[in-house]
Amino acid sequence: MNKIRVLAGVLAALVAAEGAAAAQERREPPRFTAGDYTFLPEIDVRIRGEGRNNAPDFEVPRRLQDTWGMLTRARVGVAVERDFLRAKITLQDARYVGRNTASIVVPTTFGPYEAYAEATTSAARPSFVRIGRQPVEWGEGRLLGVADFSPTGRSLDAVRARGVLGDFEIEGLAALVTAPTSQVVDPRFSEDVALAPSRSGTQLVAARVGYTFAPLLTVEAFGFARWADTQPAFALVGDQTAIPSTISTFAHRRARSDIYTASLRISGRDDALSYGLEGSVQAGSANDYETWKPVSAFAFSGRVERRFASVRLRPTLRVLGGYASGGERGGALHHFDPLLPDTQRWHGRFDLFGFSNLADVGGQIEIAPTPWLGLNAGYRYAHLANAKGEWVTGYLDSVGAPRDAGSGALGNEVSFGVDLEPVPGLTFAASYAFLALGESGRAAYADRARQGGYLGNVGDDIAPSATHYLFLQTRVRFP
Repeated sequence: MNKIRVLAGVLAALVAAEGAAAAQERREPPRFTAGDYTFLPEIDVRIRGEGRNNAPDFEVPRRLQDTWGMLTRARVGVAVERDFLRAKITLQDARYVGRNTASIVVPTTFGPYEAYAEATTSAARPSFVRIGRQPVEWGEGRLLGVADFSPTGRSLDAVRARGVLGDFEIEGLAALVTAPTSQVVDPRFSEDVALAPSRSGTQLVAARVGYTFAPLLTVEAFGFARWADTQPAFALVGDQTAIPSTISTFAHRRARSDIYTASLRISGRDDALSYGLEGSVQAGSANDYETWKPVSAFAFSGRVERRFASVRLRPTLRVLGGYASGGERGGALHHFDPLLPDTQRWHGRFDLFGFSNLADVGGQIEIAPTPWLGLNAGYRYAHLANAKGEWVTGYLDSVGAPRDAGSGALGNEVSFGVDLEPVPGLTFAASYAFLALGESGRAAYADRARQGGYLGNVGDDIAPSATHYLFLQTRVRFP
C-alpha cells in the first residue's frame, strides 16, 4: 500500500510539473518511420454539454423554454509523408443527444473530415498544391473559416494551391461547398417527404494575395465568387406541412444566388500587440421568391489586443467591433453575406449574432493566474444595421425581423469563462453568457413565433427580457 501511495505521489508531481510548463513549451508531434515513409498520427476527442434558456433561435412551431444537449465529436487521423509528397486522412464521428431546438443541431455523422494529397515544400511557410477534403481558414475566419466550435467543424472538397516567395504569398481555391442531389429530405419529417431537388449545389472560387512588410504590418487582398443553386430552407408550420420558410428570408435568398466579394485586410502581431482591420464589398444577384434581384452590400470590422506579460496575472485586453449592412425583409438585397464564417469567435459566446445586418462593439479581458489556468470576461452590444431587417445568427439562421422599425437594439451580452489545461493536450472549458434583449431583439423573437404559426398572431410581449447560455467542455488532443 505504501508503495502505491509513493508511486501516486510521484505521478501527481510529474503531472503538475508538466502542466505548469504546458503553456510555455509544446512537445514535437510524434513521428514514426517505416522505410521512406513517415507517419504522424492525430487524435482529437471533444465532449460538450450545452444549456439554453429562452433561446431566440428556437425551432418552430414548437418552443421549449429550457433546452439542453450533449455534443460529442471524435477525430482520428494520420498523415503520411515521403519526400515532397504528403497525404492525410482524418475520420470524424459527431453525435448529438438532448432536448435542444436550436438551429445548430445536426444529425449523427460519420465520415472523413480530412482526406487530401499534396505536393509541398519543406519551408516553415510552405508552398503547396493540395487536392481533396481539407479545412481552410483565411485571415481571421470572418469570411472563410473552419468553424471549429460548431458540432462538426467545416472542411471543403477543394483544389488549393499556395505559392510563397519571401514575404509574398499568393493562394487560390476552388471548392464544392454543397453537392447537388436529386432530392432533399428534411430530417424533421419522415423519409417519404421529399422536399425538392437541390439543383446544381454550391461552388466557391477564391483567391488571396498577401505581403508582410513587418511583423506589425501585413496586407492581404481576397476575392470570392460563390454560385449557389440549392433548395431554399423549409419550415414546419402548424398544420405539419412543409412550406418555404417565411422566417429565414435571408437563407432563402442565399440558397439561390451569385455573390462576388472583395475584401482588404491589414493586420499585425508581436509579443505584446495584435490587431486586424478588414473591409469588404459585395455584389451579384439572388433569387427572392422566383424574382432575381441585384445584391449590394458591405462590411467592415476590427479588433485590437494588448498583452501585458510583465504585469501580475498577465492580462490581455481586447476591443473589437464591426458593421455589416442590412436591408428590409422583402426589400432591396443589402444584407451582407459572410459566406463561410467561423462560429463563436467574433460575435459573442451565444453565436446569436452573425455578421449580417449587424452593428456590434465589445471588449474582453483575459487573465492567467497560472500558466495552465485562464479566466475571461466579456461584454458586447449588438444593434441591427437596418431596424426593419432580419436578425441573423452565427449559424446564418434568421431569428426574425421586427414588425416595426423600433430602435434597432438587439441587446447587451455579458459572458464569463474559464479555461484549464492541467496537462498538455487535455483542456477543460466552461462559459456562461447572459443576453438582455433590446426592443428590436424582442420584436424579432416574437416574429419567429408569428411566422412559425404556433401561437397565431402573437404580440411582441411574448418575448422574454433575457436569454441565458451555459456550456461545459472537455477536449483531448494528441499531439
